[in-house]
Amino acid sequence: MAEALWGVDAVCHQAAMVGLGKDFADAPAYVGCNDLGTAVLPAGMAEAGVRRLVLASSMVVYGEGRYECPGHGVVRPEPRKVADLEVGRFELSCPRCGEPLAPGLVAEDAPLDPRNVYAATNARRTGLEAGGRVRGGNGGVRGGLAASRLIRRGAARVLLDLSRSRGCQRFMRPLIPICSFCLRRVGGVIETSPSSAAPVDVVLPCLDEAEALPWVLGRIPSGWRAIVVDNGSVDNSPDIARALGAHVVHEPRRGFGAACHAGLTAATADIVCFCDCDASLDPALLPAVGGPVLDGSADLVLGRRRPVTRRAWPLHARLANLELARLIRRRTGLRLHDLGPMRAARRQSLLALDLTDRRSGYPLQMVVRAADAGWRVAETDVPYRPRTGRSKVTGTWRGTWHAVRDMRAVLAERPVTDPVSAATTPGTGR
Repeated sequence: MAEALWGVDAVCHQAAMVGLGKDFADAPAYVGCNDLGTAVLPAGMAEAGVRRLVLASSMVVYGEGRYECPGHGVVRPEPRKVADLEVGRFELSCPRCGEPLAPGLVAEDAPLDPRNVYAATNARRTGLEAGGRVRGGNGGVRGGLAASRLIRRGAARVLLDLSRSRGCQRFMRPLIPICSFCLRRVGGVIETSPSSAAPVDVVLPCLDEAEALPWVLGRIPSGWRAIVVDNGSVDNSPDIARALGAHVVHEPRRGFGAACHAGLTAATADIVCFCDCDASLDPALLPAVGGPVLDGSADLVLGRRRPVTRRAWPLHARLANLELARLIRRRTGLRLHDLGPMRAARRQSLLALDLTDRRSGYPLQMVVRAADAGWRVAETDVPYRPRTGRSKVTGTWRGTWHAVRDMRAVLAERPVTDPVSAATTPGTGR
């Protein structure tokens, strides 16, 4: 954290894991992100000598807000009853007389009243960064205004920590390009570049993934570099990715393989990982995928998708994947269960495979040519969630058919016997 903050004059912290937290089973995740995660920031600021912090809180810390009863004045309403919710009764009533309550404006000095796991951890997050001096007030609005004042006054460098949780994306997405423009004007956005020395590069092919990008980039392992390859997006995805610190590459040729290969050629790290950019796979799990490549026990590792719900993987896509695994086994002898898009290998080795497919057959061609070259190919399980937005490939029968057609063409290729490709760097860096 301190390394990222060197030379920064001020931090605008607007990030928190949002939601409600349905029960206390969710508490460890919220505490780990909002409280323990936040504790790292002031420590890093102290080490780096950063003196100014603009803090954005949330109205959720006020609980239900301010409600007034005609007969008893301002009261604190009780939680809604399940029986009322089941019959569609959502309005709050007075805990003393049962009369309907009228909502009002929350005062600037209102006491905090967190009523769920998210609210409680967000209140503690605010307390950590404010040194324990927490009072009421719309911290989100005041924080944003203070940040804009810093920018207008020309503060030399401002690190804007945008919210990367899914629940805030609709609110934050329109602001990201504006904030990015302001930060570029004062020369302060912290952004990875082609010259950044990262141990691992993560290639993220992207086509209209503005809604998923904040969460995906927020899950990139610390110190690893995200390379977002824009494949013709029209939803401002490149600007959002750039504002969130990713290195952005533009690939005008449409096709999954074209985007992946553009990212591979733009990579500079020894190890390169690939991951979908639609939030169906968690980039935070990439160390488990890349670990065997890093320690030399495998040359290519694939993330075997394990759907967490039926919606995550349509039936036609599952059936196509099973058939593809059978064909791969017959063609290469590899007993794989899934041609997973999350994978890791050494960059020079991948380049030496001389991959030519620029459509849906690219992931398969990588596996087939790696097998022909004698690589050690392994699988590791990764959770597979419903994607954000609509799939461009397997989301439709037509897209699945085109993918199967591309992959059949790859399987029909004659085995590669080039001794240079077969001997290049699997696991050893040769």
